[in-house]
Amino acid sequence: MIQVIRDHAQGVFAWIIIVLVTIPFALWGVNEYFQGGGELPIAEVGKRPISSQEFQQVYQRELGMRRQILGDDFIVQNEAAIKRAVLEGLVNSEVMLQTVRKAGFRVDDARVGNEIRAISQFQRDGKFDPELYERMLRGAGLAREQFEDSVRRDLLTTQLTSGVTDTVLVSESELDRWLRLSEQRRKIGYYQVKAEAYEGRVVPSEAEVNKYYQDNLERFAVPERVKVEYLELSRDSLMKGLKADDDTLRRLYEEQAASFTVGEERRARHILIKAADGSGEDADAARTRAEELRARIVAGESFVALAREFSADKGSAQEGGELGFFGRGVMVGPFEDTVCAMKKGEISAPVRTPFGWHIIELEDIKAGAKRSFSEVRASLEEEYRKTQVEAQMFDLTENLTNLTYEHPETLKFASEQLGLSIQTTDLFSRDQGDGVAANENFRLAAFGEDVIDGGNNSEAIQLDDGRVVVLRIAEKQPATHRTLDELRDPIRLELVYQGAQRLAEEAGKDMRKRLEGGDGVDALLKEFPAASWHAPVLSGREDADVPAEVLDAVFAMARPSQDRPAIEGISLGGGDYAVIALYEVVDGDPKTVTDSERNAQRGELQRRYAQRDSADLTAFLRGRAKVSLFEGRL
Repeated sequence: MIQVIRDHAQGVFAWIIIVLVTIPFALWGVNEYFQGGGELPIAEVGKRPISSQEFQQVYQRELGMRRQILGDDFIVQNEAAIKRAVLEGLVNSEVMLQTVRKAGFRVDDARVGNEIRAISQFQRDGKFDPELYERMLRGAGLAREQFEDSVRRDLLTTQLTSGVTDTVLVSESELDRWLRLSEQRRKIGYYQVKAEAYEGRVVPSEAEVNKYYQDNLERFAVPERVKVEYLELSRDSLMKGLKADDDTLRRLYEEQAASFTVGEERRARHILIKAADGSGEDADAARTRAEELRARIVAGESFVALAREFSADKGSAQEGGELGFFGRGVMVGPFEDTVCAMKKGEISAPVRTPFGWHIIELEDIKAGAKRSFSEVRASLEEEYRKTQVEAQMFDLTENLTNLTYEHPETLKFASEQLGLSIQTTDLFSRDQGDGVAANENFRLAAFGEDVIDGGNNSEAIQLDDGRVVVLRIAEKQPATHRTLDELRDPIRLELVYQGAQRLAEEAGKDMRKRLEGGDGVDALLKEFPAASWHAPVLSGREDADVPAEVLDAVFAMARPSQDRPAIEGISLGGGDYAVIALYEVVDGDPKTVTDSERNAQRGELQRRYAQRDSADLTAFLRGRAKVSLFEGRL
């Protein structure tokens, strides 16, 4: 996860950065109010249950990510498949976590801190900002300990998977074989039989239309639908009318003065000589090398040049060992203690840390400073407004719940008491709705037994965008079917399409037999005017001028014989039929590939191997774990 954040923390991923790890905890400060006990798990890994609530949070996050990426094109077409994938991901993640913990893997606090400080969303002007970090976590409703535990869990499992994926090797012979296949080209020609050319021959009878309607009656079902009235509490609405005066903000500024004070920072560069643990010969040799390098620097040689040549810290070596400005709590203890005791321009004696021996040059010292009120006023006001709104939201939610429970037959009383307008949805079904009814929790509540059959108000429902609603049924429409009169013309068109597709396929199969028998192009085109001929071309796997379905079939065909082409026939997605002739296979030549392209292809092959090995590792560990799935509870 951390590496994904680093690689993609822009665009879509910029808004996911906090949500990605906070959704399991961030329920807007009223989480405890809605939680109940006795919930049945949807899966168990060992003795650890995975709750329905945990699943729903991750599932909604997945839908949110897809919606953000696809925008207006987003439609949940295969809900069951998405839910299954989310469940599998949760189970596999828990299997990996239990495995590394059982194996004794550990991640210390320093490593967790380094990973968090490297996240750009917690930085200001390229440096980690503790105040910004705390504020973003508070804004997400997440305690620091919870966030840091999420990071620690991710680092734990990464230790295991990277031990497999980071050791993937690709030999030269494997790469050559890959290049011969990936750069392979095939000479093909193909006929395309157009289905639309046969549509005039298909005239469905009334009996056929009626039979299609009866055979596919379930396709034409209209599910039970409801229209609901609801009251809504909205974080955004509360925020709009809330302001803070300067006196209040100045009081907060003084109360939080410590968080606005930036401590002293020092800029240093270093040379690292790696050393084995303990005091053996390797450690002694490393110290001797460090002392020799320090002597050369003191004698006048360039620190920068020696760092570039000898430092084992690859991240800073090319910059002459430059580490930039940093404050307390960033570096490991011995290194930090030495830097804080040095004077500007001083070269340290060799310093031992778990990484090896360091020679340090202190370049500059920046005194601590307190950020002014004007600098932090905007962030203080935002924090104040969020805190006030959270308190209001909790109180209003409690009042809304009590009022609608005490008057279960109406929303009017709560509306008048709380000054909320009663809103109404359009009709929606159990599985699909628009507007607020697009939220699954909203629909689940509307079709709950106590609401739809009992005629009562719902419980307070927490939506995923800072809103709480209570609803009741305003109108019910029972399940039914669309009538044959409504569907007669669409069914007739569908039968015409199916018939034309069938005739095109029959013609294509006949063409294939004739082609295999030796008939020429001109003769076939004369007999089958609905077909067009695409003359032979040498095509690669990514040829944009050839339909992808044809390319997929071509590169799955066996090589042709020397005197006759290989023939294949396939149905195309639009209803057409293709008859393909494969004349020649030309393997790629590894010798013609440039070094840069060869390295790129090696990387691609390593990535594929790593994905395969990671999947194999997960499957192996999953096979050894005790896993129970209760998919009926999804």
